Amino acid sequence: MKQWLTILLILAGFFLAITGMFKLTMQLTSTSKTVGLKQKGSKLILIDNKEASYEIDAIREWLTADAGLQVSVVSSEQTDTILKSNADLVIVAGKVTDLFNPKTDINGQALLKYITDGGKVLELALLQPELNECQPSAKGVILPVGTLQGVIPEAASTQLYSNYLLSDDTLKGEPLLLASRPNRPSITVLSKEEMNGGVNYRCLINPWQTAGQQWILNRIVRFILGMDQPIWDEKVKSGVLDYSEVDSSFCMKYREQKRRLSGSPEEVIEALSWIRVTQPPMSSQLLMSALKSSDITVREYAIRLLTNGGFREALPLLKRLKRDGTNQEMKETLDASIKRLSKPL
Repeated sequence: MKQWLTILLILAGFFLAITGMFKLTMQLTSTSKTVGLKQKGSKLILIDNKEASYEIDAIREWLTADAGLQVSVVSSEQTDTILKSNADLVIVAGKVTDLFNPKTDINGQALLKYITDGGKVLELALLQPELNECQPSAKGVILPVGTLQGVIPEAASTQLYSNYLLSDDTLKGEPLLLASRPNRPSITVLSKEEMNGGVNYRCLINPWQTAGQQWILNRIVRFILGMDQPIWDEKVKSGVLDYSEVDSSFCMKYREQKRRLSGSPEEVIEALSWIRVTQPPMSSQLLMSALKSSDITVREYAIRLLTNGGFREALPLLKRLKRDGTNQEMKETLDASIKRLSKPL
């Protein structure tokens, strides 16, 4: 009898051990799934600004490249949807006050309520002079300060530059990024302002007008959301210092090359090549304009430059050209370009 009792106790103990391990495994699996969802479930809403269609495409494409972010676009008339969206961050292309008056406009009031309910909003001051226009500007060093110091791996005094800070306006709030320029006062280009229960971030940096355009916006968004900063492929950071100084002599040369874009195919290709090498951020729109050329050699060259340069903002246009095109060989070229540009960071 004692022997049977001993056997039963051993079996009971074994059963309890197995049950415990099963529960622990389920808990670990559940936790793992939750963590996984959190890593790739950060929800962003981008408010469309009809005056910034090019910027909207660029912002969406750069952020979509980040597997940890989910991006949706709504119009400025749909801000009421934000209140029930559980969005982690709302991005405004341009200033909020450019879109509506938060005090008198119902859509502005909805956005204000989102912030005061604990939401986070990032304003990107994008509505500046045309991207393909040239204005002399000092090359400035952009330095992380405060809570952003040490967070962006690539941003050091010798690495992150911008030629396009045309204004001396400085953002109010807690400084997070400063632009230090020769013979000009430093200004705040990224700031943070507490607003009741939420936070309003403001940014003067145009990602495609800043060295390292492929990562700076994603870095800022990840910082705001408290996400890890991954180590991206080296090609993402290529060409950080390879930018010509934007002075009056450069602008004269730039305008001369722009005039050649209406010349022969050979002249167009030579002009595009010069602009792409000397000032990559300024070449993006011009390369996309060249995709509308009647000369197939020019179109193919523009596609190659856009692809090799990693200009993800060209994806919507490339997809439209593929959809509407009839030349099978060109469709195959476009398809290869789209696949390459669509790869995640």
